[in-house]
Amino acid sequence: MTTTRLHGKASLDPADYEFLGCFDRAPLVAPDDLTSWIFGVVANDLRDFAKTERMRLQQAITDSGHDPYQCTHCGARLTYVSAYRHIPTGETIATGETCSEERLGAGTKEALAMRSLRMARESRAAAFARSTASQEWIAANETLAAQMITARGDQFISEMVRTVSRWGSLTERQQAATETAIARVAEWVTPGATCDLRAEAIAPEGKGLTIEGEVIKTEARFNDYGERLVMTVKHADGWIAWGTIPANLLAEVSGHEALKGQRVQFIATLKVAEGKTGVAFTSRPRKGVLLAA
Repeated sequence: MTTTRLHGKASLDPADYEFLGCFDRAPLVAPDDLTSWIFGVVANDLRDFAKTERMRLQQAITDSGHDPYQCTHCGARLTYVSAYRHIPTGETIATGETCSEERLGAGTKEALAMRSLRMARESRAAAFARSTASQEWIAANETLAAQMITARGDQFISEMVRTVSRWGSLTERQQAATETAIARVAEWVTPGATCDLRAEAIAPEGKGLTIEGEVIKTEARFNDYGERLVMTVKHADGWIAWGTIPANLLAEVSGHEALKGQRVQFIATLKVAEGKTGVAFTSRPRKGVLLAA
C-alpha cells in the first residue's frame, strides 16, 4: 500500500500521534515435544501474550486501511512494527523504528518497547538453538536421558537436567558424574539393589520394633517436597535397616555425617524389601539415641 498524504512528511505533526505498542512480525513458535518441555523450552505464557498483542495491533492497522507490514509514512517494508493512533482521525498506522524516532519523536517508552522486541527475538533464537542441541544430545543418549527424567527428584540429577536445557548437553565429566548419581539413586529406587554384600541375615518385620546397630552410611536425599536425611544401619545380626534419621538423633550431632560409624538405637516400623530379605525399610522412626561404642 502506498503512503497517504495525510501521514506523509509534509503534513505529519508528531503531536497528533499516540504510541499504542509494537510487535515483531517473525513467527512466534516453540517446540512442543514433551521431552523438550521437561528439559526446558520457550515459556508458553510469554509467547501467547506476544501473539495476542501482535494480533490486536495488526487488526487495528488493517481496520484503518493500512498494511501492518509497511510503514504508512515512508512505505518501507517492516520487521519490527510500531503502531500509532492518529488522534484527529482515529486511524492506526504502522511505522518502522527509523520513522518512529525521526518523524514521530519516539521517546523512552517506545525505545524500551522496541528493545524488548529485539531481546525477545534473540532469546527465542537462543532457546531454539539450545532445544536443537538438547534434542541431539537426548537422541544420542536416549537411555541416560530417560534415567535422568525418572531420577530428577535427586538434587544433582535435577541440576544436570537443567544443564542440558541451558547448554544443550553435558560435558564428559558431568555425564560420568550423572551416571554415578543415577546408580546411587537406583540403590534405593530398586529396594536393596546393592545391599546383598552387606546383608547377611533375614531382617525382621513389624511395628514398633527396636533397632540397634552401626550407622554405615548417611546422606541427604531430595525430592519434590524438599530434603530428607536418611541413614543405613547394620544390625549386629547382619541385616540392614534403611530410612529417615530420627529427628532427636540428629539433635545429638552436628550434621548427619557425624552419625557414620556410631552405634545407635531407635524405634520404627520395619518392612522387608521385596526380593531382598536382608534389607528392611523403616518408617515412623523415633526415640533415637547414641550408644556407647
